[in-house]
Amino acid sequence: MIVMIGSRTHDVEKLAGEVRHLFQVLKTLADAVHREAGLNASTRAVIEALADGPRTVPDIARRKSVTRQHIQLLVDELARAELVELKPNPAHLRSPLVQLTRKGEAMFAAVRKREAPLLDRLAAGLDARKTAVTIQTLAGLRRRVEEILEKEQVT
Repeated sequence: MIVMIGSRTHDVEKLAGEVRHLFQVLKTLADAVHREAGLNASTRAVIEALADGPRTVPDIARRKSVTRQHIQLLVDELARAELVELKPNPAHLRSPLVQLTRKGEAMFAAVRKREAPLLDRLAAGLDARKTAVTIQTLAGLRRRVEEILEKEQVT
C-alpha cells in the first residue's frame, strides 16, 4: 500500500531528516575537534549550558531536550575532571546547582578559541539572507513541536 503524503508534510520530513543528519555530522566534528581536550560533543554542550551561570541538572536537561539521567552522567564525568562543581541550591535541597570551576571556565574559553576558525570556515560558504530564513524556519518548527509536546503530552 502506498501512502500519499502532501508536499508540505514531505517538506517537513525532508527538513527533519536534514536536521538529524546535520546534528550527527556536527557531533562527529565536535568529537574530533575536542578529542585532545578530553571532551566530546555532549560534555561540551553541558559546559556551554553552564557558561552563563550555574544551573541544576533538570534545568540543563530541559534546555537540551534530553533526560535528567543523561545530563547527570555527563555532570558526574565533568566533576571527576574538575571542570564543574556542585553547590547547594537554596531553592531546591535535592537539586544542587552545577557550576563551572575555574578550570572549566578556562576549558570553555579554549574550546571557543579552538572552534572559531572552524566556524569561520563553515560560515564563509553561507548566504546571510538564506541563513537568517533558515534560522527563522527552524526556530518556528521547534516552537511548533514544543507546543505539540506541551498540549498533547506526547512522549
